[in-house]
Amino acid sequence: MQIQKALAVMAGVAALLGGDGLAAMEPDPAPVVATWKEAEINFTYIGRTSFYTCESLRQKVARILQAAGARDDLVVRSSGCFGASDIDKFTRVRIKAAVPVVADEGGLTPDERSRRELVARVRGEQPSEVELLGQFPATWQTIRFTGRNRDRVVDDGDCELLEQMSYAVFKPLGIEVLRGNNRCIPGEVRYGQLDFQLKALKALPKPDDAK
Repeated sequence: MQIQKALAVMAGVAALLGGDGLAAMEPDPAPVVATWKEAEINFTYIGRTSFYTCESLRQKVARILQAAGARDDLVVRSSGCFGASDIDKFTRVRIKAAVPVVADEGGLTPDERSRRELVARVRGEQPSEVELLGQFPATWQTIRFTGRNRDRVVDDGDCELLEQMSYAVFKPLGIEVLRGNNRCIPGEVRYGQLDFQLKALKALPKPDDAK
């Protein structure tokens, strides 16, 4: 019952806040009960058209994943460049991220529930049943990346990066690619060529976040 009440409250908060964010989004109004899925991913970006410094690639990947619903403790590291400002065709990227997934109906095992209760007592916290289960309301959203967004999460030259992240990052995280970079041409960057869409589960903001 508490989970259902939380879903109703969070849905109201989402309606108040609207769809503003790091990328253009079309929210699904029906909330679901979600939990966090943690993953570590390593991939190598191979530049043929667009090239990045290690730091700029790290920042770009982090912004894309945050727009796709990754938790705030996201960690992205890059290596393979001779220096922080050097540009390389091959850059290794290491990601440690948590993304929302639909929660199992079975809930937590007794041991995991006891562990979370113990941690809460040590911290002097009194979590709700929803928080104790590590569950929260979330909605499926269509996230659209274009080079024309005023927030500039991505540029038209990021077609290659998003294409490689499709199979190396999004697929392992359970994020569905609805529309790929079918208008991107190797060796050429054209204005307005990027129109990339994902379907991802995103946590709804807490009621306190609306204040």
